[in-house]
Amino acid sequence: MPVHRNCENINLPLDLAEYLCPTCTSEKAARKPAARAWNLIEAAIAAGDQGSQQLLEEATRLNQLSISHLRPSLYSLIPRNMTTAFLPAFADRAGRVPLREKSRQSARRRLGQVLMMSMKNDLPPGSIGRIGEALSLYLHARPSVPLEDFAYPASIREDNGPITSRNHDMYTLSYDEAGEPEKFPVQIKLHGGSSGYDIPVISLGKVLKPLTDTGYPLTRLVRLAANEAAGNYDSRQETVLDIAGLCLLQAEQQWDKVENDPGGKLYMPVSPQ
Repeated sequence: MPVHRNCENINLPLDLAEYLCPTCTSEKAARKPAARAWNLIEAAIAAGDQGSQQLLEEATRLNQLSISHLRPSLYSLIPRNMTTAFLPAFADRAGRVPLREKSRQSARRRLGQVLMMSMKNDLPPGSIGRIGEALSLYLHARPSVPLEDFAYPASIREDNGPITSRNHDMYTLSYDEAGEPEKFPVQIKLHGGSSGYDIPVISLGKVLKPLTDTGYPLTRLVRLAANEAAGNYDSRQETVLDIAGLCLLQAEQQWDKVENDPGGKLYMPVSPQ
């Protein structure tokens, strides 16, 4: 059993799972299977090779239980299927190996299924924001994007922590000179600015405006992404999604860490957002 370490960090949104206490994280109370699954995913990443496979297997079982047996609403079904999409990528991190191409392909394919699900059903109030998150993750998982720009969905801890100004929807990873991972957190908004956050905030309405102004609103981009993931696309549609992904990546590059922040975790825009 892994020893205790960094036990005080298990509720902080900006800490990577790699730096959490695996024991405390695995024992963290959770009433619902989906929340318990996330605890075990993060515990597996924290533990590394020390029992991570068993933790991930149980997380997979609980997440599937929350999908199939509890009949969640579409609002809840979307993020639970997003969790499923990233299980292979989380397994790579738990195994301390670089992201595999097949893990990226699995995430992209399953995210496409999430987007297709949103097209075929009437979305309940509030779900459109989740679709914006799924599209953003999909754009990061496309083959035209370098593997180092692959993005992960935030866990329940990272998205709903006690420090709301630092909660985020997704993040990318970079590595320092010692090979230790560092997080670049991103909050996704359909509209609006960065007020109230200490981290990068991306407004899809603003970032994707070059496409929406030429006849490609968010709903059409979602359809293109879902069709592409299913293998139904042409070169023109692929180019549109390439542009969407480039707009998103360029927007993320417009944020820098605050130099005088002792923790090195706060960000500010390079130019006004």
